[in-house]
Amino acid sequence: LTLYGNYAGWNYSPLDQINRTNVDRLVPVWAFPTGLSRPPLTTGLQAPPLVVDGVLFIEGMQNNIYAVDATTGQWIWTYTYEFPSKISENRGARGIAYGDGKVYMGTQDNHIVAIDAKTGKQVWNVHEEDSVVCNCNVTAAPLFVRGKVIAGVAGSGFGKMRGWVNAYDAETGKLVWHFSTVVADKGQD
Repeated sequence: LTLYGNYAGWNYSPLDQINRTNVDRLVPVWAFPTGLSRPPLTTGLQAPPLVVDGVLFIEGMQNNIYAVDATTGQWIWTYTYEFPSKISENRGARGIAYGDGKVYMGTQDNHIVAIDAKTGKQVWNVHEEDSVVCNCNVTAAPLFVRGKVIAGVAGSGFGKMRGWVNAYDAETGKLVWHFSTVVADKGQD
């Protein structure tokens, strides 16, 4: 239910039905198009999907979320994020989290969004700061822990910036914990 499979970040599946002796017999049974990204984004996916109760949740490059039947590939719903016309240089859509019947994501323009997993409707949307001003984005997958959604900012590769990690109430989106620091320019300690 979380990126990397568990809180330890193992990033592998303990399932053993597919192994070195039978992997060469795998064949595609369905495909699902997530559409084209508009420039300056690239096409494709950067994050693995999450599978919850037979539903595959996929995050596209423009922070759209797709719910697909994992067995048949049948489309269930799409959440279309209102993507900004201007964003900072740091781009990506690197994962989502699931908890309490909702899918959570961070966006390239610094929003944390909760989407109802059954309907695809937005439950809440919190904006942190202007991504162009801070040259930072919430591109990493959030983490769902005990009714909280934990998310942080990326972009320290672009020089001095203020970094933060926040925890939000998973039901309301209300900020419940905040940590902030300044990341030094490259080459500095």
